[in-house]
Amino acid sequence: MTVPAYVVGICMGFIYAAFLVCIIGTLAKLGRYIRAPTHLRWELYPVPHEKAYFAVRDEIPMLRGSFAQFYHGGLAEELKEMLPEMLFLVRVFRYRRRIWFFSLAMHDGIYLILAWFVLLLIDAITRLAGIPVYAFSPNPWGAFIAWLTIITGIVGGFAIAVGTVGLFIFRLADRGMREYATFREYFNLAFIFTVVITALVAVCTYVWNYMCANGFTFKNLVDALFGNHQGVFYEAMMQMLALITFDPSKLAGLTFVTSPLMLAHQILFCLFLLYYPFSKMVHGPAKYVSYHLVNWDDKPHQEGPLHYNYWGIIKIKER
Repeated sequence: MTVPAYVVGICMGFIYAAFLVCIIGTLAKLGRYIRAPTHLRWELYPVPHEKAYFAVRDEIPMLRGSFAQFYHGGLAEELKEMLPEMLFLVRVFRYRRRIWFFSLAMHDGIYLILAWFVLLLIDAITRLAGIPVYAFSPNPWGAFIAWLTIITGIVGGFAIAVGTVGLFIFRLADRGMREYATFREYFNLAFIFTVVITALVAVCTYVWNYMCANGFTFKNLVDALFGNHQGVFYEAMMQMLALITFDPSKLAGLTFVTSPLMLAHQILFCLFLLYYPFSKMVHGPAKYVSYHLVNWDDKPHQEGPLHYNYWGIIKIKER
């Protein structure tokens, strides 16, 4: 079934608009978080980087006369404390181990799909530079990023699908979770699953039809995924190329990304981007902001003769 060219053009315009709204909305939400009143410290101490003797204090410890230095450990130590929680969901593993696998699959699957989008952009730029990009490319760089694109796309997509289904079932089956779960949480999981499953079904259908026509070999499987001028990820790269060059003519002759199911997937994905900044799911990019300004930051709440700069140096103002 051939989709009219104007439908493809409208879909591309929708993609531009959805990404723009998603970026602006997310930045606006992060700005609100940053400007929000600071949390009270006594519920948070000790913060992760503090030594035991600084864990609880009633007044600012004065060091070297009129200066006090609070040790923040640097960005490296902050990331070392924060990244395990973001990547491996340590607290979920510790306190809700039954749902840890599915939660990990969904979150890390999302990270992989974000990496996949970045790789598609790198693929497109590499192709603009004249380097052939596909799985069996004679150029090592072209072959390397093509294989990374295949792995992150496939693993990320299936991980999200498994994770969302598992979390949805656990919310229904577990009495404690069911009592606190809201319709919005079920809707969010179902929405993410619908966006992902449409793409996975389209990919699997294309690969199956290609291998039925050309033979069930490993090379044909890889060619169906990211071959030379063919394959689902090749066409995804060409769509990215069309988007960054504002040239929809580059979509001419592509049968996968312009198929009805893939266009439906792209519309659903755009609707998800429009919905994302105004949903609870925006906690993802907000996690660093909240962690940095709440769990890690310990600049004192002090007015009057004291002030502090960005680095946490406390200095008594001259009277």
